[in-house]
Amino acid sequence: MQRKKLFLSVMVVSLFMLILVGCSDNGVSSANASFERTDWRQPFPETVTVTIGNDEMAHAIFADGEDIFDNLWTRRWLEVYNINVETVWASPDYPLAINLAIASGDLPDMFHVDSAQFQQLLDAGLIEDLTDVFDFSSPGLRRMFEGEQVLVDTPYRDGRLYGFPRLHYGFVTQAPFLWVRKDWYEQAGSPAINTVADLEALMENFMNTHDTPFAMILNDGLFGFWNSVTAWHAPARTDGSWTRFWIDDGQGGIMSAYESPGMLDALAAWRSWYERGWIRHDFPTVTWDGKVSDIVSGNAGIEFGPNWRGFNWSAVVDNFGDDAYLIALPIPTIDGRPVQIPVVFPNVGYNVVRRGFAHPEILPMLISDYTYVINEAAILGTIPQEEAMRFNINDMNWVTGPFKTTFPHYDDIVAIQNALRTGDESYIISGYARLALDEIMEWINFRNPSGLGRYLQMGHPNASLVIAVGYEDGGQYLYSRAWGPMPQEILDFGGITDSIIDEGVTRIIAGVEPLEHWYIVLENWRNAGGNAMTQAINERFGN
Repeated sequence: MQRKKLFLSVMVVSLFMLILVGCSDNGVSSANASFERTDWRQPFPETVTVTIGNDEMAHAIFADGEDIFDNLWTRRWLEVYNINVETVWASPDYPLAINLAIASGDLPDMFHVDSAQFQQLLDAGLIEDLTDVFDFSSPGLRRMFEGEQVLVDTPYRDGRLYGFPRLHYGFVTQAPFLWVRKDWYEQAGSPAINTVADLEALMENFMNTHDTPFAMILNDGLFGFWNSVTAWHAPARTDGSWTRFWIDDGQGGIMSAYESPGMLDALAAWRSWYERGWIRHDFPTVTWDGKVSDIVSGNAGIEFGPNWRGFNWSAVVDNFGDDAYLIALPIPTIDGRPVQIPVVFPNVGYNVVRRGFAHPEILPMLISDYTYVINEAAILGTIPQEEAMRFNINDMNWVTGPFKTTFPHYDDIVAIQNALRTGDESYIISGYARLALDEIMEWINFRNPSGLGRYLQMGHPNASLVIAVGYEDGGQYLYSRAWGPMPQEILDFGGITDSIIDEGVTRIIAGVEPLEHWYIVLENWRNAGGNAMTQAINERFGN
């Protein structure tokens, strides 16, 4: 009998009431109740069910017969540990789904949350104390936590642990880059792009030489703009999302980087590019897919973007040849000084357990298993490399819900570069590095497009994350003054105030408003919540 699949739609809130925690038996049985675990890997004597909420994961490519509800991970956990992981809902808007669950008190047994949601759950007494089950973590997971104590400390209250931090991929992954089309760049003589003026010369070259309709891609979300502003020493956001940055105000306090003087310079430059026709005049209506299409179709060849943008360029190769992809360059600056990389507090959230669930030890067990399969088993030889790879490719490492953690990439990038430089694969000491190197070699040896993204990210001396390693080694980080979980005011006002900023930026770049309109935008931002957020940030982080 085919099992019914439930996808939570943000448009149909009534479906949310189908989340019935009481439908689970919580895994309680006499055999499980009397079971004394001596190792984190021991299976339960009898099957125990744990319910989870999850992202819909539309980008994941499942094998035939598998989906977000039933896949290689859920089958492994049942076969190896006798744990039945039941996804009771999968939402395309996971943060909203969790907010609804918190509001109703109708929570899955285990789920992941952001910092603000974690504080709400903790204040409401809705999540389980995990202090006594921390020892069910594997040695590998404990080693990771020991190296991230500043993050591991954040889910404690009154000396008790209430969540497992999801950690981060390392500061290197926060760096933005200038991406340029390789074949066109080489035809231009591969000029050094150290300053904004150098970049402008390259844009003009691309326009004139290749008769493109414009040079730089930009979309309605201003993704490229926000990845570029550090070129003017104005790190207002660290990327195109709502990742806000806070800086010294010069008077002993903290202010938003939106108020940085460099923001006006960045706006002036982008407005000039717009007026010269180097950016699409209808960019406010261009979607993400439309922006990517402009690169794939050859309409443009330059973008500011994050380290992973190379995963979007395989179709360019299909259309224009093996050298038509975009490569990463360091961000140029207005004055030629080395770019400072804005770094925000890196933890990506917490994995938690509903209060009252009978087997909270399942959380550290399955997080440990995730860490073991992805990062340890292939190197240890306990799972064949080809089998371990199945759990990491096609975004299968993203479908694990509250059992996912992340691994800092710095050491893996260095190891991969050493292995490629010397041909000595003994440098590879983690499963992640092993899998990444295999993907890279697919491109190097066979020009397999499936390996192009990883090659551009860490597979050659000027790959994006290799450049980022240089940023870290060179001490080029600029740390946000807001170093820790954000106060409630950020949750309350962040979305609406960022919308005010985005609308103002769009209107100024597109020439609808004069450059001086930025001062009005900032005043509107302050009145709509910017002042309240700034006060809260100073109260929490001012010391």
